[in-house]
Amino acid sequence: MVRRYEDPRSRRPDFERPIGTPGCGHGGTMLNQRVRYGLVRRLVRHHRGGAICEVGAGRHGMSQYFPGIPFVGVDLDFRDYGGPAVALAPEMRGVKADARFMPFRDKSFDLVFSLDMIEHVPADCRADVITELARITRSDLVVAFPCGTVARDADRRQAAALAARGAPIPGWLAEHLEIRYPMPEEMDRHFGALGSAVSVAHNESVLLRRLVAFSEWSGLPGRLFDRYLPMGLFAGVDLVGGGGTRRIYHVRMGRAHPSRKPRRC
Repeated sequence: MVRRYEDPRSRRPDFERPIGTPGCGHGGTMLNQRVRYGLVRRLVRHHRGGAICEVGAGRHGMSQYFPGIPFVGVDLDFRDYGGPAVALAPEMRGVKADARFMPFRDKSFDLVFSLDMIEHVPADCRADVITELARITRSDLVVAFPCGTVARDADRRQAAALAARGAPIPGWLAEHLEIRYPMPEEMDRHFGALGSAVSVAHNESVLLRRLVAFSEWSGLPGRLFDRYLPMGLFAGVDLVGGGGTRRIYHVRMGRAHPSRKPRRC
């Protein structure tokens, strides 16, 4: 049964604070989220006023970067890796569902996106998830995730560095290491089977990934990176960093033509 979450606006004023201010959500946004949501900035603005769905949204979803824009957020669990139950962002209507079997009609949403979720899905379920994401999309589908040996090796180095410092490995990173990593050939096959126009891009270079990791380990300097560095600067760092670790698929539903050669985003 799908649960509709009541609007928590009156009980959770933190969600109404500007992004990056102390006390916002779980202490401000993380730099990796800034990099991640920058991927869909143009499309969210384009489809503002339409139906938008984020799959794998967690408790905040896109509300941290696009305040005031209503959307549907889908997740199996909104507690963020077993944390305490919290109120959801006021812009988000939360729907608990398996991404393979979402309770929406075909072509329900103008924009559907899923950011850094696919790598948490078991390899034998990924094709079903991608097919379901496409089923509920009317216009634009964006799916982005760390992919390939460069990304996998970067995660292993990050886990080793945390272990060397005696720091706990976060739940998302533990899952990255436990579940078989997505590889480009595998994912190209899944998206190619949709029969729609698919473009592929890369972002988050190794250099940028290290900057992201540093921002999350370093306390105050990390929060300063997140609060004061503009999104546009991250693209510049990305271009000079070498070896994109995240792969981005943009599917334009209803348009069929061969996929373009991968490009840098």
